[in-house]
Amino acid sequence: MKNFSNLKQLLFAWQELPIPGRLYIEVRGDIENAQFWAVSSKEAKNQLMIETEFGRVPEILMNFHVKSFLDTQIFQDIVSLQLEGGTELQDYKSVIQAIYYYLECDDFMH
Repeated sequence: MKNFSNLKQLLFAWQELPIPGRLYIEVRGDIENAQFWAVSSKEAKNQLMIETEFGRVPEILMNFHVKSFLDTQIFQDIVSLQLEGGTELQDYKSVIQAIYYYLECDDFMH
């Protein structure tokens, strides 16, 4: 399991995320300042999934206020497409817009 203190830290580690795996996001404030946790499928396989007020999360995350966010591969694809389109990693607003687009439309923003 890897913890990222904010979106900036997660973006700069986007290629190091476990595949397959899942991202979980802290339930508070905005996406830019929330903490993230990346849990590999191998780690999750050995965990009980606990029902919380925010949905099912691996047992190792039950003491955090988190919810499921995205598969790590989907996150990598979103970031990769943004970079191919000329977006810089420092341009958080474009990446955030692409993430919200995916979450709302279940499709990639081109």
